[in-house]
Amino acid sequence: MFRRGRFEHRQSALGGIGLLAAIWCGLAVRGVQSQEEAVVRNSQAVVNVSPAGTYAYVPNKWGIVRLSLTNPTAAPVEVLAASYFVDEPTLQYGRRVWIPPLSRLQTWHPILLPANSSAGPQRFDFRTLVIDAARQREVLIRSDSGALQFDGMLRGLEGRLVAGLIDNPNRAGEVDSEAANHLLLCAQNSTIPHGQTTYLTDRLLPAGEECLQSLDQLVIADNRIIDDDAGLTAIRRWLYGGGRLWVMLDRVGPHLLERLLGDESLCHVVDRVGLTTVRLETRSPNGSIAKETHDHEHPVEFVRVLGSDFEVASTVDGWPAAFWKTCGEGRLLVTTLAASGWMRERTTADDGSNSRGGLPSSNQSNAVRAAAASPDPSALDGAKWKSPFIPLRPMQEIASEFFRA
Repeated sequence: MFRRGRFEHRQSALGGIGLLAAIWCGLAVRGVQSQEEAVVRNSQAVVNVSPAGTYAYVPNKWGIVRLSLTNPTAAPVEVLAASYFVDEPTLQYGRRVWIPPLSRLQTWHPILLPANSSAGPQRFDFRTLVIDAARQREVLIRSDSGALQFDGMLRGLEGRLVAGLIDNPNRAGEVDSEAANHLLLCAQNSTIPHGQTTYLTDRLLPAGEECLQSLDQLVIADNRIIDDDAGLTAIRRWLYGGGRLWVMLDRVGPHLLERLLGDESLCHVVDRVGLTTVRLETRSPNGSIAKETHDHEHPVEFVRVLGSDFEVASTVDGWPAAFWKTCGEGRLLVTTLAASGWMRERTTADDGSNSRGGLPSSNQSNAVRAAAASPDPSALDGAKWKSPFIPLRPMQEIASEFFRA
């Protein structure tokens, strides 16, 4: 059973510590996570606190943590989960949650990373307390071991531009299953030396653009959020607040743009075709037009669209292949040509590469994903060669705008 919770602003009697609560809504399924979990149990409920949302945490920016709650009893349970950072013990973030009988639910609460951490810039230690909200007096619930708190850790990303990717993890095994990921990585690497990529794997996004505050760019290459009204609203607000969003229209349906922009929907899809010869034309900032022609063994999907209220960056046979739109303080990029049309295979002549050519194995793809998501700034230095793709010049120009600091 899923239930959207509510926040309360209240004063805690625990040592005079103030509880900072925020208005936040949303539920999600458990996503892939690389950080430690904090688990607090009692005889009535199990509360699991873990990273969520973008799975990226930047000092002095908002992020979220997931609360997974289980009530195995025949009576409802109400708890108050409060988290605080070790370096800021007087500032707490939490949520009051009512759990129906014999049910499980997942929700979130926001958390603001301190500007600095005594454990180092990549480690932010936090603690979670669980309070029995049904009592007249606030009573801490002990864990099975008798502890009144449980320690957890969030990995911080400092001084790096962070790009998020929403893709379909169930495409594993398909020929182009990693195409969006490799295009993002090679475009990012061609523009900034130590970019960070994080993968938004949850089926639902939290409600509230604060959950995306750690991102500088976001790429959507999957339709799964099209029915997530709260998540789309969060992305829309984040975009209009200054975010940079890239929608790969060859991998999503046109309805996603319509749901995202509403009355400002950009284009109408005419059809989808496969091209074995791609003739790209790109207009540079000085007004000159560069032309490139590339032949492909396998057809490259191309979505032909009509529209007017956008800035065309590249065309294929006169049809828009990439275009921009200013949305409030943010910028929206839409590409209609599949990833293979924007990049080529890396050869031994590229940067003295050892590339074997061809599509990467699943182990190589996993290694690149792990390196891209690693908080270690040098991780991608050794993993970059494992991606067998180099962005074509049109994509390099687009990337220089999209990944601008």
